[in-house]
Amino acid sequence: MRHRLFSLALLATLTVSIASAATFGRVVTTGGPTSDIALDEKRGFLYIANYTSARIDVMSLADYSISRSMSVAAYPGGVAISPDGHYLVVTHYASSGGATLTQPGQDALTVIDLTNNQKRTFGLSSGPVGVAFGIDGMALILTQNEFLLLDPASGATTVLGSVANVVSATLPVPQATFPPQIIAGSLMATADGSHIFGIGGTTPDTGSSSQVLLFSYQVSSRAITAALAISTSPSLAPRVISVSRDGSYYMTGWALIASGPGFLGDPIAIGPLMAQWPGASSPLNVGSVPIRSSKGLI
Repeated sequence: MRHRLFSLALLATLTVSIASAATFGRVVTTGGPTSDIALDEKRGFLYIANYTSARIDVMSLADYSISRSMSVAAYPGGVAISPDGHYLVVTHYASSGGATLTQPGQDALTVIDLTNNQKRTFGLSSGPVGVAFGIDGMALILTQNEFLLLDPASGATTVLGSVANVVSATLPVPQATFPPQIIAGSLMATADGSHIFGIGGTTPDTGSSSQVLLFSYQVSSRAITAALAISTSPSLAPRVISVSRDGSYYMTGWALIASGPGFLGDPIAIGPLMAQWPGASSPLNVGSVPIRSSKGLI
């Protein structure tokens, strides 16, 4: 498929035509403010992070019912399952700046061994924004200060580098503030697990403008291949990300972006804007952007 590529200078004016639209799927009640989900195809489950209830709800894909829940540390903000289905990693965002919280918590991560349901929780020095696994079984974690690489078997983390433009809201927050408006970040791996793309940003975000970080990570070299701090107007929302099967393009918020060619043609997050959703303007917590590469659909 050939794409016409546009320069970033057209960001404010570019629109795309919508060929067709449809309502599809089934609305399922989750019983709390969902902050992230992870699909376990092998077991037929969907793991749902319930941010305010300190638990991971487990939904059966057979009948879409919540079959059970796993109690975890407070404020589970992100979840990711390892490629072999052995581990579920949960990140906990509880940055309060020293303020007293109704539900005490700390910035941390939990590793759940899904073969025996054993849990281990490790403290972090900065609030985690998102997590995703590569094909090597290591988990990449974005925090407000740095990129971390986690070995779920040992619980050891390695700092890969520092970050900018990632400052999530300080708890406590006003009523009717949803997890994406607090944490405002998302990570996703390509279908083969060879690359991870992500976005983090600054909150609170009123919707008029955003300060965000776009980045990419190569699993084979265990290196951040691109990290770009940008400003957008209006706000880049919703603050989620979806990547094409081969990593050649990705969409976050209202922007469809082509991956730039990195070393030896490797896809990296720095590339030109391909298209923009028309009339883009929405809160960080409204909507999502899944890409279906096999059908050429978003």
